[in-house]
Amino acid sequence: MPVNTFLMQQGAGLPDTRHFRRAARLVALLTGFVIVILAGGATFAALNERDEAIASSSRTLAALVHSLAEHAARTLAEADRAMRTVVETLDDPRAGPATTHELLNRLSSELPQVRSMLQLDSSGRAVADAVSQPPRPFVGADRPYFRVQREATTDDLFIGLPIRGALSGQWTIALSRRVLASNGRFAGVVAAALDLAYFNSFFSTLLEPGGDIAIFRADGRLLVRQPIVESLLGAELTTGKELNALASQGPRRGTGVDGISRIVAVRAVTGQPLFVSASVSLDTALANWRERTRWLAGGTALACLVIGILGWLLSRRLQALAVQSAAMVQVTGLMDAMLAAIGQGIVITDARDRIMLANRQAADLSGTPPDKMRPGASLTLAAGRGVRSETQVIQLADGRKTAVRRDAMPDGNTVTILTDVTAEKAAEAKLTRLAMLDPLTELPNRRAFLEAAEGEINRVRRHAGRACIAILDIDHFKQVNDSHGHQTGDVLLRTLADLWAEMLRSSDTLARYGGEEFIVLMPETEPGIAIRLLERLRQATSSRHLGAGPDDLRVTVSIGLAALGPDGHVEDAIEAADAALYQAKAEGRNRVRAAPTDPAAHRRQG
Repeated sequence: MPVNTFLMQQGAGLPDTRHFRRAARLVALLTGFVIVILAGGATFAALNERDEAIASSSRTLAALVHSLAEHAARTLAEADRAMRTVVETLDDPRAGPATTHELLNRLSSELPQVRSMLQLDSSGRAVADAVSQPPRPFVGADRPYFRVQREATTDDLFIGLPIRGALSGQWTIALSRRVLASNGRFAGVVAAALDLAYFNSFFSTLLEPGGDIAIFRADGRLLVRQPIVESLLGAELTTGKELNALASQGPRRGTGVDGISRIVAVRAVTGQPLFVSASVSLDTALANWRERTRWLAGGTALACLVIGILGWLLSRRLQALAVQSAAMVQVTGLMDAMLAAIGQGIVITDARDRIMLANRQAADLSGTPPDKMRPGASLTLAAGRGVRSETQVIQLADGRKTAVRRDAMPDGNTVTILTDVTAEKAAEAKLTRLAMLDPLTELPNRRAFLEAAEGEINRVRRHAGRACIAILDIDHFKQVNDSHGHQTGDVLLRTLADLWAEMLRSSDTLARYGGEEFIVLMPETEPGIAIRLLERLRQATSSRHLGAGPDDLRVTVSIGLAALGPDGHVEDAIEAADAALYQAKAEGRNRVRAAPTDPAAHRRQG
């Protein structure tokens, strides 16, 4: 029953101070209740947002280490494939030092991550290298990459610790493969030096403020870290057991080597004895949350102050006013003002979900017409009556999103708090979208492409259709970085991404696959049509100034193509397109080469 009706029924309109004292106590209790609800709701919202901020950063880190692990696996696989090619060539008795020098020079120039390559005989003396022929005098018998391979009993890739060149001052990681003579005896090694600057340049484009990215060997020794701390390179900072545990647990909070509290994610590199890690400081992850919380705390404190003052004024007013209808109308108006001062919606319902009290914000945030939010009306939002629920989010007809929290009271009533979370949900959706984009070119990244390709292969299988996958690799991209700098290389990558996206069809998906490699998914496309389209793209690339450096800067692109049929698999098509790409490079670059019609045949042959 409304307060004014209750008072006016007592004493036929004559003053009765007892009823005014009761009304004053009721106002004081309601004021205190509203302040507690407001403060509790603000605290709950702040804690919930903090947990969501940490969870959002954890999801972003998980996606990042997944991409980093794929990049590391591909980088080492390319270098290892080059070393295997040299080892296989040495089996040919016609292959002399000059031939080996030419092969080492060509392979190292094709791989931006490889700084140099060389061949050592069984005594550790240099036989051929990628720089000069005859090779510079060098004996590596005491180097770990030589000693390990000389004593090895299995044909495994060796990954050394970071070393700094005495003359060049550059940090590298030695990789090696052993060479066996025809009688099975040790005949030397083929070694390659991975350039740490390649990793640091790539990692710097992905690094968040206050974050770090690192690669560890399986024994816990640090190989690469961005930001660079030279004193830590090669140090044993953890153990293989700890790295495995971290990789299996997913992102979690911890303390970095710098002593800062961080969120850390670790992932094993497929096929290699390596782990990659990425972290962001807890301060960075919670920076936006702290700013919002300061505003929320200030607004809540101000609202509590206003409500307290209004309640105090109302209580004093009730003790002074005469018992008349006009006085009680003023009470009702002040009560409305108190509830309107709350930024959240509040609804109090009885045990049968009939409204006892509701403010105007509750109607707006629930999408309920105000005339249906009156005392005595039935209302059901989110979970059922009398249930203490987790926060549930509803979407209104105008697109806004409201978090609804219901709490059962001891007397059987239920308090429902409604909060506008439209901005928070929009920010979460934006973070999810950014996790699927390459930060440099703003194209879909490898993860987004593979999801699109899986969806396309399912459609192809349902409708017995066809599709094509093409891999595009910028020729001599390492020379552009070496001659004009990594900044020019980045501008070149963005310029080519824009050019190719403009030339491809709206149904095609262009993504950055890693480094200077891009990949295209062409739905409902036969190989003949795909080749004609890719030829136009190749010609446009080679005949046009790209605006990424000096006026004479032009580049070419090599392209490998594979068809994707109803019985095929995405992995088969990518592997076949990659083999076709290497064929295009082996034939002189700046050309399009197609794999056999059945990509699965490539895997069976391999």
